[in-house]
Amino acid sequence: MRSFIRSTALIFICISLISCASKQSAVYENRTYDFSVKLPAGYQVKEYKFGREQSSVELRNKQGIIDIRAMGAGTMYTEMPFDEYARIAAASEIQNYEKLISIEAFVTDTRIRGYRTYWLVYQTVPPEDFDKPEDLYPPYIAGPIYYFPPKELKFSGGQPVKTIMLSHYAFLSGEAEQAILSDLEKIARSLKYIK
Repeated sequence: MRSFIRSTALIFICISLISCASKQSAVYENRTYDFSVKLPAGYQVKEYKFGREQSSVELRNKQGIIDIRAMGAGTMYTEMPFDEYARIAAASEIQNYEKLISIEAFVTDTRIRGYRTYWLVYQTVPPEDFDKPEDLYPPYIAGPIYYFPPKELKFSGGQPVKTIMLSHYAFLSGEAEQAILSDLEKIARSLKYIK
């Protein structure tokens, strides 16, 4: 009987350790910019660094990509309040993102206030299509892109890192896109500061 209890206890401890290890592997921590997010299951995770700085992480599955990135901005934005910067962020950071369509406050589970945004994007027309009708490459609305302020202002390559940006790219529309959008929102809600 004592052997059975001891074996059961050892099995329980092993299961607990495996469970804890899998929970730890489902969190991405960015120690450069002091934030973490919970990662949903089923994604391949690839981290990018700029020198020693952790700059971003890409999550990829068969439905698409979720990108979590600490974004640098020009030095002219160093003193700009975060809420003002969120209104121009994609237009200043991403090519062809021309106009903010909507912005709404978004609060994480740890009470960090950020913004969920949508943007008007003008497509790049390949040179061979310049003489084709304009409606071949109409503008479209992209988003959501989530923006959160970093815990403290830090610089990367001389530029202030003004935002922690979360965005997605879906390979497919319909249910596949809805699944990736749901994961993106869960990740955004899980964002917290560390240290």
